[in-house]
Amino acid sequence: MSIFSLQDVVDTLTAEGIDAGKHRINHAISRGYVSRPKLVGGNRVYTAKHMHELRKYLVHTPSPGRQPAAV
Repeated sequence: MSIFSLQDVVDTLTAEGIDAGKHRINHAISRGYVSRPKLVGGNRVYTAKHMHELRKYLVHTPSPGRQPAAV
């Protein structure tokens, strides 16, 4: 299992062309859009599961006033 620090997550997602700032990641976690990573020694430890959730969220970020897609 791969584990990542917050900076590793930002660097990886940014290299993939995703706008992944620390504030956006922390916002996604605090709002419940992404599952909360475990704390190890006071630092959050991200796994591949978190990376997948963050990719999905950051590419399709909810916007205020955005209308749902028509069916």
